[in-house]
Amino acid sequence: MALQQITATHIASWDSLQDIADSFEKRGLKPRPNLGEDNELVLQLADDEFVVLVNAGPGESATEFKPDNRSRHTNLVATKDFNEFTFLTRTRSWEGQQHGRIKHQKISFTKEQFTRDSGEKNTVLKKLNSIEYGSPAAIYDTLYDTQQVVKEFYEEFEDLRTDLVQEVSGIPR
Repeated sequence: MALQQITATHIASWDSLQDIADSFEKRGLKPRPNLGEDNELVLQLADDEFVVLVNAGPGESATEFKPDNRSRHTNLVATKDFNEFTFLTRTRSWEGQQHGRIKHQKISFTKEQFTRDSGEKNTVLKKLNSIEYGSPAAIYDTLYDTQQVVKEFYEEFEDLRTDLVQEVSGIPR
């Protein structure tokens, strides 16, 4: 089966965990209906790695759903109204630690980002479409990669700086 892209239209129409699961099934992730709690759907990312889709209840924040299971390193938490989505991934940091320290990475996006004309949706779409069955490294290498955001920031900063220098150089002393 050829992998399909997740589009802005798909994300704008996410109104249930099943809608989200359907989008990631296009990327080859496999549903595992017998795993998970009532407010969860579990998708298999690799032989021994899973992504848990979670629907947060009223007043619950995404950080209340940090993954703690060794084979379920990543949760995608949707707010109750399905307008905000947060990936949380459990990682182990070995910096100065013999046994390693558990850390959590986080990236959030909103449905609104996919209904307006801005470049930020393309960055998120690229990250989401890097996720596919058999490639758990995409979660760690691409989903949380900030190089594109930093590059865009410096390009915009340089444009503004150039404009400012041109404006200031035209002011008589």
